[in-house]
Amino acid sequence: MCTEDFKPKSSEEQNCPKSTRTELLNLCQSKLGAVRRMYHELQEGKEALQNVEDPHMRAQFSTEFEEESASTKRHTIGVMRLIGKLLLWKMITLTILCEGLMNRVLYVVTGYCFTWWTCGHAAHASAAAQLKFIILELIISTARNKA
Repeated sequence: MCTEDFKPKSSEEQNCPKSTRTELLNLCQSKLGAVRRMYHELQEGKEALQNVEDPHMRAQFSTEFEEESASTKRHTIGVMRLIGKLLLWKMITLTILCEGLMNRVLYVVTGYCFTWWTCGHAAHASAAAQLKFIILELIISTARNKA
């Protein structure tokens, strides 16, 4: 192997069949679907936590909730990193990313509607801006590692 093997290539140079791209996109979507289910379970747990009267039980459930929440966030960020890598490797295009996965990622991370840019809620726009910042940071850090 030489350094040429690790240089970024265009889609034509990679000659990556669409079926591979489709499989990778399906993998990302299924992982995001799993994250979405975990997110909804966490929301149900959070609501149930409000009904616990015993302070010791509440503290225990709260700790478990925080651990599960952190795990879900790490998993989501891992999926986002995979999507970022696929974008950098030109295995998926920005159009595909924007149309398909960004809406799912945005909903999973924020729990808000897909159309944050039209609803006018500042919280939605703020969460979307944070998500864009994370993706931009990933792209920049990957570019630095290549240099």
